[in-house]
Amino acid sequence: RGGDGFIYETADRFFTVTPVFTAPGSPVRALAFSSERLMIGLADGRVLSYDPVNHSFRPLAALGSPIVGIHAGDGDAVYVATIAAGMFVQLPNGDFRDLGETAREPLIGAAWSRSFLYLASAHGLLRSADSGNNWTFLPTVTPRQAPLSALAVSGSVIIVGAERQLYETRDNGLHWRLLTPMPLSKDISSITLQEDGVIFVGTE
Repeated sequence: RGGDGFIYETADRFFTVTPVFTAPGSPVRALAFSSERLMIGLADGRVLSYDPVNHSFRPLAALGSPIVGIHAGDGDAVYVATIAAGMFVQLPNGDFRDLGETAREPLIGAAWSRSFLYLASAHGLLRSADSGNNWTFLPTVTPRQAPLSALAVSGSVIIVGAERQLYETRDNGLHWRLLTPMPLSKDISSITLQEDGVIFVGTE
């Protein structure tokens, strides 16, 4: 709202909401729970944690690029994806480690499944099977240079948005198909995939 970031808390399914956080001039770009704390990623590259019991905030890192995704992985590992600075993982001592040049693509989004990490980049879809240490491009039905605009993963199902179309794979990226073309006049900016197969798509 007006270029500022806000977080609201609700205990009754949004019949009432309570503001708990404001970031002047920096929209909130990503949220994830880790060890009963809310991880927050901001457009200015900051990562914070919020304790909903004590209602306290703690700054964790300033990564220098807008956050596009946060994930709490196995063993409380926290992964953070940024637009231009790459992918990071939080170490046990609290520091964030850069996962290297292989993940340093212009990133649009990030998603996680039980076995893989995924990054949607300006040059295609990347996947890591070893907690982000190594990355490979996945073949898709989209041209490799076609920028992906959104990404969603649920189990072995991956859905990406590219050039105002939706593409789907149900076998971890081995085979792809174009979903029923939609009359979209704007780029796809967000995708959410429910466990029952329902797909929600947001546009810019």
